[in-house]
Amino acid sequence: MSREYRFINLAIKIAGLSEHRFPLGAVITRGSIIQSVGVNKYKSHPLQINPNTDLPGDSIHAEFDAVSKMRNLIGNKIYIARVRHDGSTGNARPCRTCRILLINKGIYIVNYTTSQKGFIKEDLRDVSFTRSKFKWG
Repeated sequence: MSREYRFINLAIKIAGLSEHRFPLGAVITRGSIIQSVGVNKYKSHPLQINPNTDLPGDSIHAEFDAVSKMRNLIGNKIYIARVRHDGSTGNARPCRTCRILLINKGIYIVNYTTSQKGFIKEDLRDVSFTRSKFKWG
């Protein structure tokens, strides 16, 4: 099994730790070493909540949770997975804000699950956002 499959499967397992209604997990790696993991979660701490802009149920994204635990991110890769309640995977493509966060932190290679039993590898440095699709057996 390739490194990409191992890490995307780990992100799927990490997503299972999320208590959010749409569970997502993220794994940041450098080479074959896991650097950080994160899950999406509801904002609960008063310093996380902006009463002027946040809506009830707003969340901290899994990508942000994983990135916030690290300092040196340049050259790392991230694997993001969404798990539906029936156990199948869903689209975990990072939102625009998370994509900008990842680019600014130096993480350009993003792997994320799709709803078609596979995942996509995307290079954020490419203006056309080149994607490579991978399928599970």
